[in-house]
Amino acid sequence: MGSLLQNTIFGKKYKLLNNLVAYYKFNENVAESTGLSPSGTATNTNYVTGKIGSAINFPLSNVAYVDIPNTANLSFTAGNGSDIPFSISFWFYTSNFSTTGNWIINKRNNSTDVEWQIHLTPYGAATLTKFSGGSNAVYQSAITSNGIIALNNWYHIVVTDNGSKIVSGTKIYINSISQTINDTSIGQYLGMNIGNSITRIGAANWTLASTLRHVGYVEELGIWKNRVLNQNDVNKLYNSGNGISFPF
Repeated sequence: MGSLLQNTIFGKKYKLLNNLVAYYKFNENVAESTGLSPSGTATNTNYVTGKIGSAINFPLSNVAYVDIPNTANLSFTAGNGSDIPFSISFWFYTSNFSTTGNWIINKRNNSTDVEWQIHLTPYGAATLTKFSGGSNAVYQSAITSNGIIALNNWYHIVVTDNGSKIVSGTKIYINSISQTINDTSIGQYLGMNIGNSITRIGAANWTLASTLRHVGYVEELGIWKNRVLNQNDVNKLYNSGNGISFPF
C-alpha cells in the first residue's frame, strides 16, 4: 500500500494521502482501506444509503458500535506530554440526541486509560476532548460555540489539532466552515498519555448506556497523524457537499 500512498495520477500527487494512517469507508463493511491500521469489528450495525455509497447505521433499537483494535496510529502523542498533530474527518447523520451526548468516536476506556474523544453535546455542539495524566478529571476540551447540528441531516466534520496543547490549536470545521470554539477544559492539560484502549465508534468505550450512544450514521472516516489539514484540504473533502472517498 506504500506505493498507493505515494501515487501520482496524471502527474499530480494527491496530497490528501500524505500522512493518512487510517480510512474506513463503511461501504457495506468495516474494512480499513490504507492497509496501515486494523479493520474494525461491528456489533448490531447495518448499512443505509450514504453520501458516497453506503454508510454504517447505529440504530436506536440496538446497542450498536464498531471496535478498532488498539494501534499506535490512533494515539496522537509521543508520551511525556508531547502531543502529535492530527486530523479526523467523517460524514455523520444524527437521528436522536442522547441525554448525555452522542459519542461518535473515542479512544478511551475507564477513568485511567483515556486519550481522546469526539462527541456531540445533547444540544448538538461538536466537541473534541483530550485527556491529560491518564485521568478524566483533567482534560482539555474544545467545543463549538453553538449547537448547529440538527437532527436528520448529513454533516461533514473535520477536527484538527496542532499538538500545541492550547485550545486555539484545535479547529473544528462543519460543512467546510471553521467554527468558533469555546474552552471547557478542566484542570491543567499537560498532554495525552499513550493508552492501550481500543477505538470505538458509535458508543462510549467504557459503557454501553443509551445516554452516551450515537444514533444515526457514519461514513468516510479518515484519520491523519502528524498532519493538520488546512482549509483547502477540508474543502476538497467536503467537495461542495458531495464528499469524496479514498483514494481521493
